[in-house]
Amino acid sequence: MDNHSTTYQAILASALTLMQRCGYNAFSYADIAEQIGIRKASIHYYFPSKHDLAQAVVAHYRALARAGFAALQQMTADPAQQLEAYVAYFGEEVDGQPRMCLCALLAAEMLTLPAIVRVEVQGYYHEHEAWLAQVLESGQQQGSLHFIGTAAMAAQTLLATLEGAMLAARAYGQRERYLQISAAMLQQYRETR
Repeated sequence: MDNHSTTYQAILASALTLMQRCGYNAFSYADIAEQIGIRKASIHYYFPSKHDLAQAVVAHYRALARAGFAALQQMTADPAQQLEAYVAYFGEEVDGQPRMCLCALLAAEMLTLPAIVRVEVQGYYHEHEAWLAQVLESGQQQGSLHFIGTAAMAAQTLLATLEGAMLAARAYGQRERYLQISAAMLQQYRETR
């Protein structure tokens, strides 16, 4: 990997970490420069503006999620296990808290985000809801997952519940809150109605 790729990736990783901690509006190029030991001008070389960087970060985050979906499907063909692994991923501990979804934080800032970043955030939600709907539909057909209404609506509800649980856990500083909410939600999808 050449210096261009290494520096580019370091900037992306730093920006992702900062955005997951404090959102779009509360980080700067100076924060990244200090964190990875480069000049701000070097960041501008790769990303002329902050919205270019944020767009690239969310696009990268989406690509990581798509790779995660593929890995889950390779790990197990059982939709219920795929769903459990998806939920567990966000329950992993990061800085003593459950992993925080970048797009949940950015959605809270949606009105102040540049248009190209809003499009990426919306794309994230569409991809997750579509994947979850497919998993739920497969689980329902196999008899391992149960829900009322359409798979699309169940997927929207599931994602909203998980993201709300992440925010509540962060607000209370209690990872257990996420774990309890997500466990109760998974139980509802396992129960026959």
